[in-house]
Amino acid sequence: MNRRRLPVLLALLVAAVGLTGCSAGGEDGSARVWITRDQGATRLDQGTVPAGLTALQGLDRLAKIETSYGGAFVTTINGLSTSRLHQRDWFYFVNGISGRTSSGNVIPVRTRSAPENAVFDVGNLKGYLNKQTSGERLYVVKGTVTNVGKVLSSGIRIEATLLGKDNQVIVKNGTFPGNVIDESLISHMSRVRIEGFLGMRYGEGDVNRDIPTGKTLPFMVVFFDPPEGVESFRVKAIEAEEADRIGSPDGKVPGTGASNQ
Repeated sequence: MNRRRLPVLLALLVAAVGLTGCSAGGEDGSARVWITRDQGATRLDQGTVPAGLTALQGLDRLAKIETSYGGAFVTTINGLSTSRLHQRDWFYFVNGISGRTSSGNVIPVRTRSAPENAVFDVGNLKGYLNKQTSGERLYVVKGTVTNVGKVLSSGIRIEATLLGKDNQVIVKNGTFPGNVIDESLISHMSRVRIEGFLGMRYGEGDVNRDIPTGKTLPFMVVFFDPPEGVESFRVKAIEAEEADRIGSPDGKVPGTGASNQ
């Protein structure tokens, strides 16, 4: 949901509402609603609403909202308000496409299918400090990733980012799902063995290959000797083949879930 009154805010997007619809064009079915901030990096809430509602009505079913201009624009969602001072505003997207009209006029239920492209949902996130028997500190991020798109995924790449104060990026690391080391063993394994195991592209037993819609895989990312000041972390998932094509200069691959300590 969003106001579009200040063009400068388009480039400084802080919060957004995304909707994916699924109905036969009538009143049957449902629509999925995500409420996020930081350009989708942090998920605030999510839920399912009945088909046939406008984007604004769907949001109102899920969250406590405040509006302006007769309900045409959303100004506050669950206490988080737009702010000229902090250059933030609420925007809405339907099936990944930014809205062009008031959210009160948009009905996000048009098709029964899932998204046409590969889409991944990251969840069950957990981050914690560990220590090897050698004394080296580890920061471990664990979670699951699900193929929620319509198409078969050839493989998934995970990137985790440790964040400090004010969500400042501290360090990134990547891995592939399907590779998880038992917590009782990781402290006794060498760095070479840990990186070798977690770096298996197709996962243990080839589970990270030809991933159908609805399939969920576990993942683990390990940071060796992490810097001080870690306050939260962020996790992204993208197609492994796409990661190969757009690899970054530092060798890490961009690819969403987020968690505070």
